[in-house]
Amino acid sequence: MPASTRRSLVLGATVVVLLALAAYLYFSRADAGAAALPDEYTVHAVCLACRQEARISAPIRQPPPLVCPHCSERAAYSWFYCERCQKRVIPNLQPAPDGGPPKIPMIATCRLCGSPVGTYIPESPEHQPVGDAPLPEWPPK
Repeated sequence: MPASTRRSLVLGATVVVLLALAAYLYFSRADAGAAALPDEYTVHAVCLACRQEARISAPIRQPPPLVCPHCSERAAYSWFYCERCQKRVIPNLQPAPDGGPPKIPMIATCRLCGSPVGTYIPESPEHQPVGDAPLPEWPPK
């Protein structure tokens, strides 16, 4: 085998080994330093059955409504905040397609003024409500 061919083969094999080593190091460090996603969430909620407020933690895969820690009904919905009215609100609920408990619509709006609402964060200086909007009736009709 000529020297130039041998040199090309050795150089090519060296490049392949170095690329494989670099890929191994990159992916093994990426997994070790990856942040773990949370497996639960916490919300400030109100139970529409007993009208009690609570801070509730639930598994990330459990959609609202949550189980109320006071009455054990699955009727606790997280508060939303309306920037226009400056009130906490539970949006109008939609019937669940599977016949389960009512759901919060994809685009939640204020029950009073119809403006889009966002998640209520009590620790936020921008979320200092001047009151609460009337709650939806329970059980829904």
